[in-house]
Amino acid sequence: MNLNKYLDTFFPNLKLQKPLFYNWKNGLRFEIGLESMPTMNDYEKNIVNLEYFEKALERAVQLFEYAFHTNDEVIIVCQRYSKNRQKIKKNSLFINAINDLKLKDIESFKLRNLYIEDGYDTKQEHWHRIAIHLNTNDVNYKTILKRLTYFDFGASGPEVYFINKTKNIIFNLYDDRGLDIISTDKKNLENIYQTFNSWILDYDRKQIDALFHEQGL
Repeated sequence: MNLNKYLDTFFPNLKLQKPLFYNWKNGLRFEIGLESMPTMNDYEKNIVNLEYFEKALERAVQLFEYAFHTNDEVIIVCQRYSKNRQKIKKNSLFINAINDLKLKDIESFKLRNLYIEDGYDTKQEHWHRIAIHLNTNDVNYKTILKRLTYFDFGASGPEVYFINKTKNIIFNLYDDRGLDIISTDKKNLENIYQTFNSWILDYDRKQIDALFHEQGL
């Protein structure tokens, strides 16, 4: 099942874009970068606080490993904005994190106006997306998560979505501050909600708690 067919079947009308949490009913949003820790040790000298990013990465990895198990069927989607319509490079860190890439089922897409609702210039909004079908153990996810965690300060980096076809879960680490996890069924998220409850982003906690305290769960 290709990416578009999978999304149409299990996540109808979902736009695979940030913020994932606000695009779907059943979701969780976690704080992975601790507000109590500064991102920089010295702003003038541009010295980052490595402890802050290490803690954020540690949380991201724990959440990923709770949601994805070794033999789960996965689609990894990488997409990036390109004013000049540049493709995702074959030697990119994302590509290099995939084991035996030549043996994988790879899809490539050209997208326009992915964030048009946010007022982007439609004449300049070009995106390139690739989707790779594999199992969890075929990818060095820690390398990708580290890259996303350390890509900071509003720079234009790639968006990466891990889709767990076995559990119908989508995972997106949007930057060093936090990540979103959504699912077709809130029951698929209940254990994550209970286990990592203290990490839930306070701003969205009321909405998330209401979801999991609805009658029937």
